[in-house]
Amino acid sequence: MSSLLRLCAWNLRRQRTQLLALSLAIAAFVGLLVALSEVIQPAQLEQVYKSLPKQLIALVGLRDGFTIDQGFWLTVLHNHPLWLILALSFPITSALQGFASRAEDGSLELYLALPVSRRRYFLAVALTVVVGNTVIIAASSGAALVAVRIFAVEQPAAAGQVLALGVSGWSLALAVGGLSLLCAVATAGRGRPGMLTLGMVVGLYFVRYLAQIWPAFAPFGPLSIFFQHDPSRILAEGLSLPKLGVLIGFAAVCGTLGGLWFTRREWRF
Repeated sequence: MSSLLRLCAWNLRRQRTQLLALSLAIAAFVGLLVALSEVIQPAQLEQVYKSLPKQLIALVGLRDGFTIDQGFWLTVLHNHPLWLILALSFPITSALQGFASRAEDGSLELYLALPVSRRRYFLAVALTVVVGNTVIIAASSGAALVAVRIFAVEQPAAAGQVLALGVSGWSLALAVGGLSLLCAVATAGRGRPGMLTLGMVVGLYFVRYLAQIWPAFAPFGPLSIFFQHDPSRILAEGLSLPKLGVLIGFAAVCGTLGGLWFTRREWRF
């Protein structure tokens, strides 16, 4: 256990600049959006949004008949492409650095020569992904709660709603992290691991997007992990345990497959 934690701590130290930058960026983005919610008049904003094509509105997870209230801002925030990029970047890059990058530069051979089992090395990288994911989502939720107080938002969202959205976002990032671990192990040393991982994540995102704008494609929406992260429904009905279970289960399955692949694969350097 001590070697596992030491490896995880070492990984986090190497990636601390990226982790800090992403945490500050997502906190700043959240604070900016909360500030805008007080500056822009709801009637003006609603008029602008109503004039936009349905395809653009769907990018931030809004449905027909939405109203401009605090729930609107939270829905836009946790579905905004920029928020998703900031929240999901670390799980992807951390997994790729732990396997694919080290296989390419030859340092993975040195790690595997250490008196640490492959299983423990994989768990250390996975734990790094989980810890980094937790830090970034905590920065997002904390910034939302602080910004609401600083800007004296009228009718602020309850802390429970913000935390519920944070849990859903954390679970989504965990699912992306599990998928990234599997892709990184499967493609390490075989070229273009980043392209495969990004392609699969973007593809899953567009499955949900197409399901929102194209009724004929709607039955395929649940196949996307992004479909399980639904801020507007969370605000209306609360967290959905089945959807959280799908995301966490997806992460567990991908992580388990990645771990088995890593421990049983014959590595050649």
